[in-house]
Amino acid sequence: MQVNFDFESYRAMFSGGARSYLFFVPFNFPSASGSQTQATGKDTFSLANIAKAATAALSTFGVGKNDRMFPYLVKSTSLPETSFEEVDVKYGGISYKIAGNKSFGDWTVSLNIDEKGLILDKFHDWQKMIYNLGDGSAGLPSKYMADQEIHLLDYTGNTIKSYKLFGCWPKTIGAVNMDYSTNDTATIDITFTYLYYEMMSNSVGTNTLIKKGFNKLAGLI
Repeated sequence: MQVNFDFESYRAMFSGGARSYLFFVPFNFPSASGSQTQATGKDTFSLANIAKAATAALSTFGVGKNDRMFPYLVKSTSLPETSFEEVDVKYGGISYKIAGNKSFGDWTVSLNIDEKGLILDKFHDWQKMIYNLGDGSAGLPSKYMADQEIHLLDYTGNTIKSYKLFGCWPKTIGAVNMDYSTNDTATIDITFTYLYYEMMSNSVGTNTLIKKGFNKLAGLI
């Protein structure tokens, strides 16, 4: 087999690639009643009904309201990972390696902390729904679990891939490092565990919502 390594062949085949900074995470938080609310304070963000709620949901990107800023505090994250356990089956002196249980790795989001610490309140209140040390009450999984979504974007802000994580809850609220020798924004890492994830198909409504936010962040609107 002959392979061409010349520059022109490479340039003709390489389309630019996805960028690691083109993503968006619209947080869902469980309410005290157990229902899920997007970071906008509106109804649950759903790919199935986003087209119907597009007008209201676009208020996500009106920066200035406390309950609308949480998606903008996301500093970094990663697309979720999955793997199969390896099972050895012995037969005839040979090990046959077959797939066992499928597992899903934890999902970590690094966030900038806002000047009033509202993002800290949000996640600590969420953990109180799991177990409240004050009164010793424990929550039901159906009350404290909330589905989350991660959107991978193209250069114009359209969703090219979206991942939906089912049954998320904050497993770990990380330490916040404080340092007199720097003026960097304080950050915190939140580690989620979840049941499983699916790669979702894109929809016109989702693209409209995410592109609106992308353009606002880029200063295009």
